[in-house]
Amino acid sequence: MFKRVWNTKITANDSTAQEELGAERIEVDATNRQRRFRYVQAAASVTIRKGTTLSYSDAQRTTVTPTISTRVNRPAGVAIGTLTASYYGWAQCGGYHDYVIGEAGSTYSDGDTITLHAGTNGIAGRVPKGVAAYYKPLGVAVTNTDSSLNVTCVMLDC
Repeated sequence: MFKRVWNTKITANDSTAQEELGAERIEVDATNRQRRFRYVQAAASVTIRKGTTLSYSDAQRTTVTPTISTRVNRPAGVAIGTLTASYYGWAQCGGYHDYVIGEAGSTYSDGDTITLHAGTNGIAGRVPKGVAAYYKPLGVAVTNTDSSLNVTCVMLDC
């Protein structure tokens, strides 16, 4: 097995593409185990912050936005850091993510299906455990959360 050397850090925020758009990267560590990332470009209209849920805004699945509109069934993943409008970086699309922004006042419970929120841009929606999700999932909540924090931990798979 070989290890690829990437041009960018996982928290890249570059004004020009430093990797192939759409490339997938797998990182393994003792804390988070295996996580999967995709190299993307932020849409021109918005700067993205850590924990923001993202949807694809193009058919090639290379440009991401927190703006849902008609893209609620196009989950791209979650931002792992700041991504400036029109800049390039990595979005997490698989594995454990410990900082996914949720809806204020909602409690996300272990086993809830996590989706893009149908009514609010950039935050996670939830479908209670045992109920079928109407939208494509981002992943599954893996811990109960304090609603005052507005964040949840999610095992992503999108």
